[in-house]
Amino acid sequence: MSENEEPQPSAPGWEAIDARLSELYPGQPPQNYGPLLSRRLGGPDPLDGLAAFKRLVPRPHWNFITYGFSDLYEKTGALPELSGLGFELTLRLLCAAEEFEPHKWALTFLQDLGRYVFSTGSRFAAGDHMELKEPMGPQADGTLVAVAFTADSDLPPLEGPNGRLDFLQVVGLTADEFLAAKRWNSAGVVEMLARSNPRLITDPRRRSVLENAALLAEVDAKAVAEGSSTGSLFNGATSFTLEKRLLRRSKVLGRLGHAPAREAAQVLAGRVPFGRSLTLAGTEQSIVFEPADTAQWSVDGESTLRIGLDRSQAVVLSLALGRGPGQFTVPGLEGLRFEVTEDAPPPEAAPAPEPEPAP
Repeated sequence: MSENEEPQPSAPGWEAIDARLSELYPGQPPQNYGPLLSRRLGGPDPLDGLAAFKRLVPRPHWNFITYGFSDLYEKTGALPELSGLGFELTLRLLCAAEEFEPHKWALTFLQDLGRYVFSTGSRFAAGDHMELKEPMGPQADGTLVAVAFTADSDLPPLEGPNGRLDFLQVVGLTADEFLAAKRWNSAGVVEMLARSNPRLITDPRRRSVLENAALLAEVDAKAVAEGSSTGSLFNGATSFTLEKRLLRRSKVLGRLGHAPAREAAQVLAGRVPFGRSLTLAGTEQSIVFEPADTAQWSVDGESTLRIGLDRSQAVVLSLALGRGPGQFTVPGLEGLRFEVTEDAPPPEAAPAPEPEPAP
């Protein structure tokens, strides 16, 4: 990425965002960054620009804002009331008071979120959360392995020339905070973070707030009382095999890895007993658990196994999934078995390349 000149006046959506930011940071010009060749002109980076502002309170941090999820130029979004996808992202990142240059890895990180959105057709909204492929930050030993999205408290929705857009703040989560977001809900976990960090400034090396026993107990109680807001979990190994029999009931075997099964056990307990479904999505097949008065299972084509559970069966299945590797059945669901397999060991790390001599 390279430092860019200010956008030209032919970008009314861009100008509207600039005007809003000038109200938040009066007298401070942004540090603007953009790709060498924008996506509109065939380049690999999906976002046309990123701005960074320095702020010293309540702790020194950079605030990054994206340009490119909304309609910056002419109106192209399909929904007349929204500008493009209807949002731009912000990220508040901890820094030293004496730093004058934003962290370049954060620019790449936000572009990567853009790649995810434009390659999958997904869009982010407040309350969403997602796992990252690697820890957030410049070092591999960072503690933040997921992110949540919440309305930016400093930037209310903008009614621009091409429609409305929300400013969604990206908030880093540790592994146990991410699990809490899935067991309960993302908004509740973000609210807990905001109690001690009102601006939700991201520190890639911070410790989990759930090391506080009182907060962990609060998550447990809320998950039991309110259930989970997570409707789907992804793991590429999730699959099933259907065995059709001519004169007898068909059989089906569902398979999950140990770690995904343990996670599914915690989320399932907060879904079906509350009248909500849960989808375990694999690379090619999915298993869907649904609330039902009568236990039943069926297969849609070759891709989806649907399992209807009553409240007690959902609890039994949750306990069984959390026990570890092995096979088991669920009472009342004839012909259905589950297999929880050992997790595959992580691949061996490739040897580090030899450093090149300095010129």
